[in-house]
Amino acid sequence: MAAVMYWRTRNLYWNKMKKLLILFTLAPCMAFGQMTYVPDDNFEQALIDLGYDTGAPDDSVPTANINTVLALNVSLKSISDLTGIADFASLVSLDCFSNNLTSLDLSQGNSLEYLDCSGNFFLGSLDISGATNLYYLYCDFCQLSTLDVTNNIYLEELDIEVNQIQSIDISQNANVLEFYCTINQLTSIDVSHMASLTVLQCNGNELTCLNVANGNNQNMTGFIAFDNPNLACIEVDDTSWANANWTVAGLNMDSTASFSDDCSSSCFPGFPQPDCSFLEVSQVLIDETTMTIDISIYNGDTVDINYPYIGLVVDALGDTIQNGTASFFLQFALDTMTYSYALNSVSPVYPLTVYFA
Repeated sequence: MAAVMYWRTRNLYWNKMKKLLILFTLAPCMAFGQMTYVPDDNFEQALIDLGYDTGAPDDSVPTANINTVLALNVSLKSISDLTGIADFASLVSLDCFSNNLTSLDLSQGNSLEYLDCSGNFFLGSLDISGATNLYYLYCDFCQLSTLDVTNNIYLEELDIEVNQIQSIDISQNANVLEFYCTINQLTSIDVSHMASLTVLQCNGNELTCLNVANGNNQNMTGFIAFDNPNLACIEVDDTSWANANWTVAGLNMDSTASFSDDCSSSCFPGFPQPDCSFLEVSQVLIDETTMTIDISIYNGDTVDINYPYIGLVVDALGDTIQNGTASFFLQFALDTMTYSYALNSVSPVYPLTVYFA
């Protein structure tokens, strides 16, 4: 009986050892045999042509062949789907321009520094939220209506030309040197925090607010803001310098726009524009000893108005004696409210014109 028990015990031991041996033998094969799903035949064919796969397209590529690739160029290949790109774990540079992409997810591309996906005319979705080391982004000539670049704080070149973007948050992109946003639907651009910006091309938008007072205007070599018919005021570092160097003839601006060191009366995006026809300036009192101006406003409507504010007060000579004070109206209806503002250092010539914004 003891011999039988010993044989059974030894037999169980060797069975376990054989299973472990099989597992250890297969483990390397499983690691080296891992495949990446690539459903787009044109994308896979491009990878075959580059030597990352062999044979005919079969919707898969060896992961080990692509996860150390640093640069990939699959432009002009009629690719509709870049599924599988996430397994290019070491990718630093991606060129995929002039394809048929409708969406591109690079949310896992944390090593990516350069991306050119321009000329994908049907590209309506681009996720670069995880590409936190991105320096260069070219997504012009696409169909983007939104783009989030708030995580891409190292961006130095940003090209979003010829899209359908209505607004873009660039408040986190202080390192941008060149910003191209021509032909979109942007209403407001503020690059005052981009201290090293040298190129801004924003023509062909719907701008009402443009702030380029970044302290670097004299070093800007490419400022173009024409074809923005609603843009009346461009905020700059120095109005004299801007008037001398940026002109209508040079396509820097439209003839309806002018330069100022304060365009805040034009730059309050997000607030509704109410009907101001019921507002009446009932009294204006100027005290030049205290340099203040008191303006009494009568709201002849039966509803309250929380907005607008007094944008400009201009005298008979066209001099601005008060501008850019963001004092919002309190709620009132069929009543008069008086507001006190600081007065510019100009002795006004009557009559005065008050502009609401």
